[in-house]
Amino acid sequence: MLEKYNKYILVLIGAVVIFMSIGYSVLESSLRISGEVNYRADAEVRVTDFVAKDVPSNMTIQYSEFSKHEVKLGFTPTNADASVTFEVTVKNNSPYTFVISNIENSNINTSYELENYQIGSPIGKKESITFNITFKNNTSTLDAQAVLLKFTFERPSAEMLKYDNTESKSKCSDVQCALDELYEKLR
Repeated sequence: MLEKYNKYILVLIGAVVIFMSIGYSVLESSLRISGEVNYRADAEVRVTDFVAKDVPSNMTIQYSEFSKHEVKLGFTPTNADASVTFEVTVKNNSPYTFVISNIENSNINTSYELENYQIGSPIGKKESITFNITFKNNTSTLDAQAVLLKFTFERPSAEMLKYDNTESKSKCSDVQCALDELYEKLR
């Protein structure tokens, strides 16, 4: 009889603890945190900086922002062929080599040119690259332009990587072709 009484007491204590926990959670449902936290995971490739480098003195930059995979820019051109240059830094925090396989421009009235980087060039593991992007106005109007560039980061396939054929005297210019050529020689 005493064992049965002890079991009921234990079940009753367990139920009271559960109901008290649920009741406390309901009463304390609002969470107030003040301050700002920026968390960025290390194991990824991301844009880490986007800074104006060459801005004409009479051009207005409304905003320039960046996030993990994109940069945003608002500017008002001073003449039809006005351009503005920004320095972009991309950091590869992963243990793998990555490439920028594509940069998508959201504004058809502007174009961009890259300097010191070629699409598809490798970014080594734990490596940081810095290159310039020059934005140009493609219209004859001097309206304010809003640009959103989306970067696509990928681990390179053999077809994406360039192959240096100067030492091997191969006719190949990509890694896959060179591997196929080597496989044929080993047969």
